[in-house]
Amino acid sequence: MAYRKRSTSPEQDKAENRLSGIKQFETKFDFGNGLNQDAYVAAIKNVADLTKKNNDLLTQVDGVSTALDQAEKDLATLSSRVLSGVASKYTQDSIEYEKAGGVRTSEIKKNRKAAVPKTT
Repeated sequence: MAYRKRSTSPEQDKAENRLSGIKQFETKFDFGNGLNQDAYVAAIKNVADLTKKNNDLLTQVDGVSTALDQAEKDLATLSSRVLSGVASKYTQDSIEYEKAGGVRTSEIKKNRKAAVPKTT
C-alpha cells in the first residue's frame, strides 16, 4: 500500500502567493514585532523542507512495507513446508503433527449432510 504523499500545502501556496503580492509594492518588508520578510521566507522554507522530509520518509516506509509483505509470504511458505516435513516424518495422524500446528486426520470431521427424506 503506497502512502499518499503531499505536494505543497494550501498554507504554503497561500503564503507564497502573499509574499509574491507584497513584493510588488515592498521590496523588503518589515512590519515590526518579527513580521519581516526574512522570517516569512524562513517559515515558508521550513514547511517546504518538512513536506519533502515527510515524503521521503513515506517512500522509505513504502519500501519497508513491501519488504515486510514479501517476508511474511516467505515465512508462510516456509511454515507450510516445515509442517509438511513433520507430516512426512511422523505422519499426519501423529501427536507430533498436532503439536506442530496441524490437525490430525483422525480428528477431521467429515461434512455429512443429514439425509432429508423426500416428501411426495
